[in-house]
Amino acid sequence: MNFISAKGSVDDVSILHVFNLLGYIIVLFHLIFTDPSTYDFPVILWWWKNVCPHDDTPTLHYINCGGGSMCLASSERYHLDDPRTKAIIFYGSSVYPDDLPLPRKVDHLWNLIHEESPMNNYMLSHAAFVELFNFTATFRRESDYPLTSQNIYSLNYLTDRKPVSTEDKNRKIREQGYAPVLYIQSHSNVASDRDTYVQQLMKYVAVDSYGKCLHNKDLPESMRTAEDSFESEEFLDFIAHYKFHIAFENAICRDYMTEKLMRALHVGSIPIYLGSPVVQDWMPNNNSVIVAQDFESPEDLANYIHFLNENDKKYEEFLKHKLRGGITNSFLVNHLRSREWQSHPSGSPESGDVNMFLGFECYVCKQIHVISRDRLLNSSFSRTANISHTGCPEPKKSTKSASNTKGDFYWTKVYRQQEDKAWSARRMVDSGGSNSSQFYRYHRTRSKTQQN
Repeated sequence: MNFISAKGSVDDVSILHVFNLLGYIIVLFHLIFTDPSTYDFPVILWWWKNVCPHDDTPTLHYINCGGGSMCLASSERYHLDDPRTKAIIFYGSSVYPDDLPLPRKVDHLWNLIHEESPMNNYMLSHAAFVELFNFTATFRRESDYPLTSQNIYSLNYLTDRKPVSTEDKNRKIREQGYAPVLYIQSHSNVASDRDTYVQQLMKYVAVDSYGKCLHNKDLPESMRTAEDSFESEEFLDFIAHYKFHIAFENAICRDYMTEKLMRALHVGSIPIYLGSPVVQDWMPNNNSVIVAQDFESPEDLANYIHFLNENDKKYEEFLKHKLRGGITNSFLVNHLRSREWQSHPSGSPESGDVNMFLGFECYVCKQIHVISRDRLLNSSFSRTANISHTGCPEPKKSTKSASNTKGDFYWTKVYRQQEDKAWSARRMVDSGGSNSSQFYRYHRTRSKTQQN
């Protein structure tokens, strides 16, 4: 029986290392000096080029996602017919049933990234449309690559800025006529019906409203364009002097939370929040936000605001997250520590960061390679997204009194119309439709069938 000597084993290992190193050098040389369009790697196509995380050139971009997962990426649609193309990434706010890559190819993964408001595309709140996608990155924690914490930039963002003292805030109210509550909003007619709620709230508590919606007070002259620079130091200092900050989302959906909530936590103004029904899961502790849905009516909420406004110690309990050890939500801490991507108040990535778009692109690249290996092993692939990845409830009026008014709520109609479109799009794709520009033929057919 022949045995390899200890010395022979070391030599064999050394030779293997040399070959691996040579292979790496050859691959590196090839990547540096060869046109990426010649690489035999899977191609990922960004269907809406405005969110493609690469420069706007016709060149295929090489991406190395680690673990042997290498791909090419582009936003040029002529790559749709490239046999190397294995995945398409759609942007939720700009995916339309009359602009789909049909006929759908059996080896194309359809993937969705949707971090913006659900009201931008309520088709995505219906299973018929969502199930057309294979992998997702959305504001819902149930998605494959969750983006829920996109506006929770870091734990330091919540803690580092020292809040204005309660005494100084009270002085602003007493001596300069500040209202205890701040509202800055210029986007009206939204699915959450937030202005109706705020208008009712104003009957019972003073609110300074600086935006176009329910406007009753002008911003200082130097900040008239503040809505274009909400992260400027001057603006942050201004809103920090208010005791309460209305942070109402434009749509109600599980895990959909925006920067207006996080900004209030950042400056140390207590957020009065209307939005995700599970917002507390993502807060620094269990007493840092006032949730409007917890109150029977705007009047009940106003009574609680008055109580806190008149009791400094109770008020300051909502600011404990600013103190050392004040962040006690272990779920939030662990999530931010394990998150693969980063985000910043400016919206621009810092050097060395992986933003959510690059992160999801690599996630898709890795899935392509996993599926490719599985198919070599004769394993089939049938994985699709489900409604928990994007689904949101039907919009409704924000208060009981408003719900009793005559006529359907505009956004309720939109939601139901989008459901009809979702089913029509599903029918078009499943039936092997070859031209999505003819979508409205399928849509009219479905509408007529319903009427009959």
